[in-house]
Amino acid sequence: MFGALWLNGQLDTHPIVKSSYVASYKVFELDPLTKRRQQDLIAEAKNGKSKSINLETADFRGADLVEISLNNANLRNAVLRGANLKNASLANADLQRADLRGTNLYKSNLRGANLNKAVFRKVNLHGADLREAVLQSVDAKDVNLTDANLQGANLSGSKGFTETQLSTVKTLYGAKLPMDIEKQLREKYPHLFSPG
Repeated sequence: MFGALWLNGQLDTHPIVKSSYVASYKVFELDPLTKRRQQDLIAEAKNGKSKSINLETADFRGADLVEISLNNANLRNAVLRGANLKNASLANADLQRADLRGTNLYKSNLRGANLNKAVFRKVNLHGADLREAVLQSVDAKDVNLTDANLQGANLSGSKGFTETQLSTVKTLYGAKLPMDIEKQLREKYPHLFSPG
């Protein structure tokens, strides 16, 4: 299996050496070179050098990114599978087609983030700020949205969001939802569509 990583504006292809199954999740062990590059990118972001940083196709599989600030970062096609982004700030980040399966985004700031066509399976978005976020054509099976703020978010064309999931959010005021789910939610949970 091969992965790719952008480093200093260049695409670097590298092998992913091992993989094993733990519980029901696939855990990847990155080769030492990949792991070192991942650590360098994390250090750069944590040192405040992340303004509009280009991390397109970066591999942060299983990385500890708690409270990291990646506002305005380019994370298109990035692999964040199983990463811990608790309390992270990803405001206005470009996460189009990112692999976020099993990612912890508890109370993270994703305000205005572009998550178009991202894979969101088994993601924890409990208490996340998704105001004005673009979640079009997202694959969102088994996502925890408890107390998430989806004010003004665009979920049109998304798959996997259920009435049960969306009924647990803080607000859907001004959100664009798939029509079939929106009708059900408006009937059963009209308070979610009220301002404030």
